[in-house]
Amino acid sequence: MSGQRLVLGLESRLSFHIRTAVGTQTKAPSDPRLAEPDAGAVVSQPVSSLAWYYVGAITENIGMWNEFYSTESSLPGNRTGMMNISEFDLKLTFNPGGGGNIVGMFVSNQSNQTPFGSQLTGVANNQKTGGHFSAPSVQVGVHGWFNDRVALSLALEPGEDNLDYKRMNYAGTVFVWPLNTDGQWLGLMFGFKVGNDMIPMVTNMQLARPFGSAPVAVDRVVGVRATRVGGQSYSSINTGDATRLLFDLRYGFLDRGNHSLTSSFGAAIEEETYNDGAKIKQSAIGGQVRYLWDRTYGIRLQASKYLSKEFTDVSGVPHDIPGDLSANVTLIWRQAMNFAWELGFSNSQTEVLDQNWRNGWNWTLLWHFLW
Repeated sequence: MSGQRLVLGLESRLSFHIRTAVGTQTKAPSDPRLAEPDAGAVVSQPVSSLAWYYVGAITENIGMWNEFYSTESSLPGNRTGMMNISEFDLKLTFNPGGGGNIVGMFVSNQSNQTPFGSQLTGVANNQKTGGHFSAPSVQVGVHGWFNDRVALSLALEPGEDNLDYKRMNYAGTVFVWPLNTDGQWLGLMFGFKVGNDMIPMVTNMQLARPFGSAPVAVDRVVGVRATRVGGQSYSSINTGDATRLLFDLRYGFLDRGNHSLTSSFGAAIEEETYNDGAKIKQSAIGGQVRYLWDRTYGIRLQASKYLSKEFTDVSGVPHDIPGDLSANVTLIWRQAMNFAWELGFSNSQTEVLDQNWRNGWNWTLLWHFLW
């Protein structure tokens, strides 16, 4: 419609997206005690990501969202690798007594905040860890939407990298929207996750080869495994008690003249202990702003900074994990409402015990097509 709207009905629908990295270049973070490395070569990737969705209403009270991804496989040519259900969200809802109140239940592999406020948050946090492809996860819970102003959800999670309830996590979200129209919205959010079956904040789950193999734990913070007897990275079986808190303020408006804006500013406070007595505490602040002019030209700015990050090893020795401001900017040209060019710049950091490495950087020019 007028080149600036897509007409979408309520029927179930199949759609796809594809991203092509026209050009990208990276310079890795580096140890300041060593010679600074050169930037890598500029490369292109015909299929940076490929995903498809079959979503929509099933009945008046049941609806589903999903996103299937075919990942890059690092093989020559235009081949892709394993398929994965990156996003899955099944909702069963009811409208008791009419009016603006909705209650229901859900089964999802998303973070607990996603359904009521999207995944837009500018602050570094670990409400959901493990990545899209590295670990299985699910949340089962109940949710409610009251008077068009308050959203609540509570969920059980068997684990961030497993599906059994031998140990588990509990998650919840409270969203309050003093303003809630397209003309202007303002939301205050508090989210939490507590439990003893989380992927440690000092660990990344790495996709193993060949595809189908179990993911493996590797250090997210360089030097952590060296503090342990046996030199192994921490995994979820080592988690004792973990607490992750997220606070967000969200504001935006749509089509105020030619201007549209959405933003998020927040803070995260997180800590966890391990079964050998080690622990980590961290806090961060950050924000993200996305502005579009005439739904066509836009810019997205994001920045986040850890205020504190300290790991105490099994011997009781504290280690600072220093870091700089993490920031990125993306310039957007929506040549059509389902075709966009994006040029992004970002810095990158490697977290190291008691050291602050040189920042690296990356730029990428890509196009993004939805059909």
